[in-house]
Amino acid sequence: MPERVLALARELTQAAPTPYDRTVAIESYLRTFPYTLEVEPPPRGRDVVDYFLFTAQQGYCDYYATSMVVLARAAGLPARLVVGYANGDYNSPTAEYIVRQEDAHSWAEVYFSGIGWVEFEPTAGQPSIIRAGGENASGPPPDLPSANPAISWLKTGWCGLISSLGGQIAIAGTGLILLFTLWQAGEIGFLHLIPSKMAISRMYARMEKASTRLLPDLPDGHTPHQLQAALSLKLKGGQNHPFKSLFSAAESEIERVVVLHVAQVFSAHPPSRLQISKGIRAWLRLRWRLWVAKGWVR
Repeated sequence: MPERVLALARELTQAAPTPYDRTVAIESYLRTFPYTLEVEPPPRGRDVVDYFLFTAQQGYCDYYATSMVVLARAAGLPARLVVGYANGDYNSPTAEYIVRQEDAHSWAEVYFSGIGWVEFEPTAGQPSIIRAGGENASGPPPDLPSANPAISWLKTGWCGLISSLGGQIAIAGTGLILLFTLWQAGEIGFLHLIPSKMAISRMYARMEKASTRLLPDLPDGHTPHQLQAALSLKLKGGQNHPFKSLFSAAESEIERVVVLHVAQVFSAHPPSRLQISKGIRAWLRLRWRLWVAKGWVR
């Protein structure tokens, strides 16, 4: 490769911050050359790109496309030559394009990480490529990587994730876990902030309310210990379903909440802060077991 071709590639792209900007700089430079089919072939042994860029400085699509591929590669951009046909002429009555032999054409494609091969039109005799969303070649096509490859990688990964069934399931599961974590964290903070009597009353009242759905035959005026015995028995009876391991520790958690409630109501010595903290932790574990039990225990 002639050194001045490499030097031109560096000169055209040295101020461009992104791969796309480097590509557009090369494309824009080539489109300043006049288009003509009447061009002398390069002398024998002369490099074609060097001849087009520095001697002829005019030509047809093969010269433009080949030069763009070489300059792009010299600037560190993966590029390839594409040979095919231009659009041809649009025929309105039949709503179709008429493509003839004279529409044979060459252009260039450049590869962008996370996007793939993107076509560019360096030939001055052809209109600029219209990008999706109405943008022409002077602006980057949608979703082309920005100067920060990490952002592009994250965006591409996220689009792939939400477009697949497995990804959607994973997102939904993560969302449920996050909601459950926030639910637990909010309850912990609230119970520790309010007065001890209110916290104990709240835990017992919540447990009793959940039990009314699980224990429709529980008599009115039941004692805390009657509630404890009936609820523990109910959850034990539900241990034959697939989630039976969830209820293995429920009996001790029920007991801890009931003991706190009874001590507060009937004892002259209120529970200590340590006992209340243990009771809160027990209730936080118990309440999601009760939530599961409503759907599984019959």
